[in-house]
Amino acid sequence: MNISSNRTLAPNFKAYRVAQIKNYLSNKEAYIDLYELAPHSVIDREFINKISEKSRFDFTKLCPRLSTFEQERWRKVFDYCIDRVSNCADKALVAISNNRFCGIMTFNGEKNVNLSGICSIPDEFGKKVPQTGKSLFYYLFKHVKESGAKNIELEAVENGPFNVVKKYEELGFKKQLGEYSGYTKMVSNKYNTDLQLKSLAKELDYVECKPEKTDLNMFLD
Repeated sequence: MNISSNRTLAPNFKAYRVAQIKNYLSNKEAYIDLYELAPHSVIDREFINKISEKSRFDFTKLCPRLSTFEQERWRKVFDYCIDRVSNCADKALVAISNNRFCGIMTFNGEKNVNLSGICSIPDEFGKKVPQTGKSLFYYLFKHVKESGAKNIELEAVENGPFNVVKKYEELGFKKQLGEYSGYTKMVSNKYNTDLQLKSLAKELDYVECKPEKTDLNMFLD
């Protein structure tokens, strides 16, 4: 998929495409493209606020088969990710497939990486783009490996539309002891990072891209 644009980029817009993953939608070849937003870039942060508009992502219409509670829970996770990108210095990535946003991830930390937020964005009629979450996690595991960080820590939201604790366990995360209201603390160590990189490399057709400056506003047209 050619995602280049001939438009004039905003002077300080620094979003870069960093990876492309071959995928299949409705039995047709497609791609997931990962874009890294520039740290401390006000323009990038303002752009992220645009994609959070409820008129753009109406979870009641995108997920009609879910209960109102589950729709609101999903929206809350999504809004939290947007807030992290907008108001923090977190590293942030967005996933785009077929010219649609399909995921967002934010994380921070050096020795111990904190996955502060990750959320898939439903496509039409409640359909999620396959491999979005795994593509984002593969990027995260690669970052942890290359940076020399020890662990990845996260807080898995409970009572959501999906059993995310189980999904994280499938990626090798372990529950931490303690009782926490509304979420489960989990951790992944260096050994699991190596294990998951090998496993996901076999599952994903993941290609790193030479950093390519991109005007993400073209996906909002």
